[in-house]
Amino acid sequence: MAYEFFQYGQPHPCLVVNPEPQLPTMTIPIAGVPRGGTTMVAAAVHALGVDLGPAKDMGAFTFEDQSMNGELHTRLSYIKRRNTERQVWGWKDPTAIVSMRELFFALRNPRLILVFRDMMASIDSEMRFDEHNSIEPRRTFTDLAEATTNWWASNMEFISRTTFPTLLVSYERALQHPETFVNQLAAFLGLTPTQEQVQEAMTRINPRGGYLKMDEQGQPIRVLEPPTETVPETQPLPAE
Repeated sequence: MAYEFFQYGQPHPCLVVNPEPQLPTMTIPIAGVPRGGTTMVAAAVHALGVDLGPAKDMGAFTFEDQSMNGELHTRLSYIKRRNTERQVWGWKDPTAIVSMRELFFALRNPRLILVFRDMMASIDSEMRFDEHNSIEPRRTFTDLAEATTNWWASNMEFISRTTFPTLLVSYERALQHPETFVNQLAAFLGLTPTQEQVQEAMTRINPRGGYLKMDEQGQPIRVLEPPTETVPETQPLPAE
């Protein structure tokens, strides 16, 4: 399994596994673990011009194309249609590695984006999600730690066995170095974004965590200050 650092020895947000040249047609799955930062990465990919699904789904906080959540035959039919409509498209699903095992043969030149987040933060977010939504019975820290560990074991097994070009993203480093992250993301996808697109993608990186609400066109309704500045206190957003 080959690796490619954007600049070896520097604390950059991304690492490429199985580097390969970009092709004119590509499918871009965005995966990780539940509450693991995939929404932020999907929002940035979308801002760079990649079609991740219908506008109504892009405006629902999580950037998840709901047509990719159905039965297997429905998803395969949807992939076939998407392949005819777009040369480059993708979808975000925190647990996409599971479905990739069933769908990869239908995907054209997949370039996987796999998001890493501090496991303690993911578990804490899951626990707060359960509390916020009054989910019973409540999952314990031990339950969630075991589940998250199992997700990551499955993810790492998949990328160790595949030859797909894969971008490993550090969620925390992306928050710390948003412009570097966006530029590395664009480079992996073979995109040449305008400065406006880069700025738009950076705008969608929420330094407080949580979600940025989008309108029906997938544009931010509430634009946060640049990550280097203090964010004013407002009503809390749902936690990622």
